[in-house]
Amino acid sequence: MKNWIIENFSAIIAGLISSIIVLLLQVFAALVINSLTFYLTKRLTLSRIFGIKDGDSIYIASGEIPNSFGYSDNATTMKGPDLTAANYVFKTLQEIYKKSNIKHIYTGADKNIHTYSENIICVGGPKYNSTTKHFLTKLPDEFGFDSQNNLKGGKEISYNHEDLKRNIDYGLLAKIKNPYANNKYIFVVAGCGTHGVLASSYLISNQKYSPKLKTILKKKLGRFSIKKNEFVAIVKCNTSNNEIAKPEILSVNRI
Repeated sequence: MKNWIIENFSAIIAGLISSIIVLLLQVFAALVINSLTFYLTKRLTLSRIFGIKDGDSIYIASGEIPNSFGYSDNATTMKGPDLTAANYVFKTLQEIYKKSNIKHIYTGADKNIHTYSENIICVGGPKYNSTTKHFLTKLPDEFGFDSQNNLKGGKEISYNHEDLKRNIDYGLLAKIKNPYANNKYIFVVAGCGTHGVLASSYLISNQKYSPKLKTILKKKLGRFSIKKNEFVAIVKCNTSNNEIAKPEILSVNRI
């Protein structure tokens, strides 16, 4: 055995080196493929949906203020799916907009955002997010939430808040031009319940669902009009604790 190893030492070393080279090439190829996948399915897709210029400031305005931030003794706790949605959106924006100053701020039911003249992504329903409540008034009347927190999804179309009892939630994603500033955009990520908020956030943060939204927007708005045009998307999901399952885009409407 020893003699065999000595006689074949060069071949053994060459084989090991070849195996290492093949392994490294496989790792390199996987990295290249993953990078291309990210660039094509996430960065390009989402930059067109957002329409925001890289380098512009972006504010993520969440609803309830977490106690851990210590802003107020009376601060309410941000619900799990709302927090997850805000984190998904924040991370996605950081990946796409390398030159932008992205800030995560908290605007509860009675606290207004200090500026309306920037790109703003409102995360959370109107009950606990004053910024969401404000910008929902800028949508056509057939979209938004009624006094019972039922979701209005178009003319004579509504989604019942009572479905939450059956572990079904609905969400709204809206994009509008900022009425207070040129070339700035407002996104509203809201839901009948907190799971609907998370489902809506998937459309602008998840590599599986954002391409689906882009495909629908191409048909509704035209290939070259996605960046600048306004829309409202309605989603449905099943709920389980702090998770969601089977998010489904029910409709996308140009506004």
